[in-house]
Amino acid sequence: MRPHLRRRRARGRCARRRARLRPADDEHPPRPRRGRHRRPLLPPPGRARHPPPRRGRGARRGPRRRPGHPLPRAPGGARRRGVRRRLGAAPAHPPREPSLPGGHRPPLPHPARPAARARLRPAAGAAPPRHPHQARRRRPRGRRRSGDRATVRDCVVVGGGVAGVAAALAAADRGWRPLLLERGPVLGGMARSHPDRQLGGELDCGQHVVLACCTEHRALLRRLGTDHLVPLAPRLDVLVVDERGRRARLGESPLAAPLHLGPALVRMPFLGHRDRLAIAGAVLRLRTVRDLDRLDGVDLATWLGAAARGPRRRAFWDLVTIATCNLTTAEVSAAVGAFVLREGFLLRRGAAAIGVPRAGLSRLLEPAAAVLAARGGEVRLGAAADRVLVEDGAVRGVRTAAGEVIPAARVIVAGPPALLARVAPEVAAEPVLAPAQRLDVTPILNLVLRFDRPVLDAPLLAVWDSPLQWLFSRSRLCGEAGDGETVVCSLSAATELADLPGEKVRDRLLPHLQAAQPRSGAASLIGWHVTRERAATASLRPGTAALRLGPATPVTGLALAGSWTATGWPVTMEGAARSGRAAVEHLVATQRWSHARTRGIVCLPTGTRPVTTEIAT
Repeated sequence: MRPHLRRRRARGRCARRRARLRPADDEHPPRPRRGRHRRPLLPPPGRARHPPPRRGRGARRGPRRRPGHPLPRAPGGARRRGVRRRLGAAPAHPPREPSLPGGHRPPLPHPARPAARARLRPAAGAAPPRHPHQARRRRPRGRRRSGDRATVRDCVVVGGGVAGVAAALAAADRGWRPLLLERGPVLGGMARSHPDRQLGGELDCGQHVVLACCTEHRALLRRLGTDHLVPLAPRLDVLVVDERGRRARLGESPLAAPLHLGPALVRMPFLGHRDRLAIAGAVLRLRTVRDLDRLDGVDLATWLGAAARGPRRRAFWDLVTIATCNLTTAEVSAAVGAFVLREGFLLRRGAAAIGVPRAGLSRLLEPAAAVLAARGGEVRLGAAADRVLVEDGAVRGVRTAAGEVIPAARVIVAGPPALLARVAPEVAAEPVLAPAQRLDVTPILNLVLRFDRPVLDAPLLAVWDSPLQWLFSRSRLCGEAGDGETVVCSLSAATELADLPGEKVRDRLLPHLQAAQPRSGAASLIGWHVTRERAATASLRPGTAALRLGPATPVTGLALAGSWTATGWPVTMEGAARSGRAAVEHLVATQRWSHARTRGIVCLPTGTRPVTTEIAT
């Protein structure tokens, strides 16, 4: 069909459709005229104007009549007749007061109300008026009543580590006035520091680093104002050496993840072509795995298969797993190891950027006392908790080692499972919490060496397939004065060296340092010492996911925190910071059950949610 015929037929169809949708002629007003013969909008002379439409609650409902148009006909009846108002009739509403032009309308003054002022003036000898909501106002938390024997604390946190400080700050954000008890002289727990009287400077109990993916711990440092002491590198860039003199750079490229680590893998001289292909295949498997919890039954080396078979391939994965999980690839759970590799190296570019503290670890948490004091909280150093007081299934307070009883409505035990067993043995023996006592621990050892001259090729470097693992120059990182250099050899998963004397540890590790950094052989050793943490972290071996508990306990008002709890992260400072906030959120969620005993209800928590049963009276 020709195009002009199709257009004409289309116009015909549209016209017929409009005709079907159009109502009958007697159901709509006639169409107004257009052009110069149109009807005027104003009524003819001698005829009253139609009143303006009323708005609001008294507005007229129904069809409106425009000037010059008849009213529509009612269905089934005759056309309604408009009511014409006489010229002398009163208007439908009072006329508006004359007002000034826009922008010049000052508000009119309110009339004086002497009667109201007289009511506010109390009579002679009468009691002052009470606020209408005075009876419903609550007494401020933490204050003492006239009949109370002691002040009831909103929340008491036992343990001044990263988890305890995070829990105390989260409690202060909720409006509580927390009390933080730490038995040591400084804050930090397993991430603390103390003055090094032998070599000078500050000595950490274990060398720690912060990755860019550790968002909760970095937010904690920003809250305390110490994030500038842990500056992050722009991207991952680490020097890797071996004891044969070979060198490589483990860094990121501008490519998208996980290809951003491909150039560094190709240029590594420690691996062969088949090793690189096997590792690349394992990276793709890690990238596509969905449910990591199902991998808890096997170790990471078994799950990787051929990609972790052989000493060279095993050394590649140990470079990451030993430093982050404190276990080798053959010992760590596949669920934990796969999470570390995915979260830090494979999902996002820049997540593995390293930040090394430029000061002691305790200085990172030192401002917590001032921050909590500004919010009504308190930090007590050197105050050890002896027992958590529990009565009728609810927490009642804490008793210190000095014999002081601190009444509290909520208590958070922020520490390892051994701390819970010490301060609350009856609670730790509950069937729900008893499995946590079966968690094993792994030690961390640090060898600190002071040379008379610089010996390291970089402030931070990794040693391939060596017991040295990672080397730090404390002199360059912390800005220590002097011509010499202090080297920290951080050894995680040091089970074999934990019980050896310091001299044997030095004699065993010093030849490896001279092979990896030849300049150390020509330098003179001024001083040295060894630090050990035999219970540094919990061992997350295969099958330990069921032993990591959440913050809930069978006792109302008692919560758990610590890096060992089920936070989804390994036993790191990031996991500790997340556990502190999770404990406070659990107490807030169960707050309606905290005063259940006073309402005649007994709380019997099962799992993570309390179950209430009424008492028959």
